[in-house]
Amino acid sequence: MIKKNIILEKKNCSNKEIIKFINKFHRGFKVLSPKEKKQEISKIFYELKNKKFSKTNDKNRQNIWNKSWSRPAKFKNFFVPTYAQKINFFRICGKLIYTESQFLEQRISQYLLKYIFKKYVNKKLNICEFGAGSGKNIIFLKKQKLVKNLYASDWVDSAVRLIKKNGKLNNLQIKSFKFNIKEPNHDIDFVKNNIVMTHHALEQVYNKYKKFINLLIKKKPQIVVHVEPIVENYDKNNDLDKSAIKFHKQRNYLNGLKTYLNNLSDNKKIKILKDKRFYFGTKYHEGYSLIIWRTVN
Repeated sequence: MIKKNIILEKKNCSNKEIIKFINKFHRGFKVLSPKEKKQEISKIFYELKNKKFSKTNDKNRQNIWNKSWSRPAKFKNFFVPTYAQKINFFRICGKLIYTESQFLEQRISQYLLKYIFKKYVNKKLNICEFGAGSGKNIIFLKKQKLVKNLYASDWVDSAVRLIKKNGKLNNLQIKSFKFNIKEPNHDIDFVKNNIVMTHHALEQVYNKYKKFINLLIKKKPQIVVHVEPIVENYDKNNDLDKSAIKFHKQRNYLNGLKTYLNNLSDNKKIKILKDKRFYFGTKYHEGYSLIIWRTVN
């Protein structure tokens, strides 16, 4: 079990700390000065004011994801959506950085996932990821010897096919299946006493996650891990966070999960084991807050 905390758990840190951290993954980047950061935040607010990030309905969202997973890019030994290939701006510990590096988010995401499972999960069990996309997360965890058998689902056909493709590419058996978090079916008995994970999946369902959460409570996995954008974690008095709140709401992203889980905890339905904000994200928001819970027997 890891005892030492990582830089991404700090709300504020020095440029020197950030440089040391990013150098683990890439050596071509710039930490923006306070003036440059302010200019970028102003640009974000301008984009938001002009409704650049419009809400999409379920049908449009499904079409978008089908196209994304149909034309993946290669990262290491698996495929990821093309948009992940090149993201230039990142939020780290309250600062903004700029880089030309490809797949920097994917590299840091893997680092963070490994840290989460070693420090906060610390159980080697079967895992099922809902909204798994390409299946890259569970493949990575398996290769790190942190989980046993792999199950993965998504709500679009192209993603389910890609999970199978990535499994074959890595010589791994993955039981993949189609599953809609908003309208979940009950045929998931295999999650009992195992790990369930969502990773940027509930992000897409707004407030339509309650049926899914209640089904998990009924099926009793040993531990549930959410790595998601949690809007309740932002500081309304911080300009960078305020831009993320506005972006989150304009995109109609995940709403109220933390509050809902806390209510379930208050009513003795679940026990929250970890609730943590990791100060890392892309230009517009942070997608890596962590909530871990288990059912109460």
